[in-house]
Amino acid sequence: MPVLADGAATTGTRPAPVAGPVGAYHETLGQRARWRIAHLLRFSWMPRRGWLIAAILLTPALVMRLFTSVYPFLNTAWLSFTDASPMNDGTHVVGLRNYQNVLTGAVPRQAIVFTIVFALLSTLAELGLGMALALLLNAPFRLRALARAVALIPWAIPAIVTALGFRFMFADGFGIIPDLLHHVGVNFHWLTSPTGAKAAVIAANVWRSVPFIALVILAGLQGIPPEVHQAARMDGAGALRTLRSIVVPLVAPLLVTMGVFMLIFQIGTFDIILGMTGGGPGTATQVLSYLAYQDAFVGLDYGPASAMAMLLFALVAVVGLGALWLFRKVEVDL
Repeated sequence: MPVLADGAATTGTRPAPVAGPVGAYHETLGQRARWRIAHLLRFSWMPRRGWLIAAILLTPALVMRLFTSVYPFLNTAWLSFTDASPMNDGTHVVGLRNYQNVLTGAVPRQAIVFTIVFALLSTLAELGLGMALALLLNAPFRLRALARAVALIPWAIPAIVTALGFRFMFADGFGIIPDLLHHVGVNFHWLTSPTGAKAAVIAANVWRSVPFIALVILAGLQGIPPEVHQAARMDGAGALRTLRSIVVPLVAPLLVTMGVFMLIFQIGTFDIILGMTGGGPGTATQVLSYLAYQDAFVGLDYGPASAMAMLLFALVAVVGLGALWLFRKVEVDL
């Protein structure tokens, strides 16, 4: 049971006054003050030895978090206001110039637009196809367990391997996808056309992520009691009506959660693009994270790269806040 620093138990009631000399009376007043503060702040006082043990146990995790998250973030924010580069003679503060160059430059603006398009279209397609695949895997049929295991294979393949595989599949001349489309009278240059390259990288990203979303939604579908489906059938509801009026509302919080997770994750992804197109043709498929990677590790220009990273953080923060509002709205509606 938690205790106060002077040994009084925190049982949810105020400690009884202690009769005695003036010193004891003043000590009781301090005890009352601490009790009121603890009650208002919703925590209990611990013995001094307990605080010491807690500090010793928490310090390694706090230090690790400080040097792996807080310090890199603050350092990146600082570098975004400088012209830091190994090729420069020292580091100079340039103010908002890096942000201005990113927001007004043609290539960075194009990368920002495609970042948003890539994340939105990928997330919408993944949620729709993931829901369809989850419904299929939830239906009773023979070898269902094997089908569920096979469906996870795309998610188990490393992203760079997926990118290289789709690069060969979409390649002109010998790719299997252009060859199959050629037999039905469709001739299209996928990786050499800006529109085709964008569609190709989105398709590869969706193919890889759909099984993961399907597995999560499948867990939600299995949590729906069978009695709910039986009651719907007894009321004369068909499969589509049951899906629209019962299944989708019950898994809606899960869909919102997965949508937010994938949206935030895909805003910062660039491995598929790195392996498939390298940002080409030209700069058609460059996303902001890939452009920041190029500036930081190829061009060694840390200032603009840090500014792009901070803009990515701001974009993720906006998406996260919007998603939090949407999630609360879904909960209220349900």
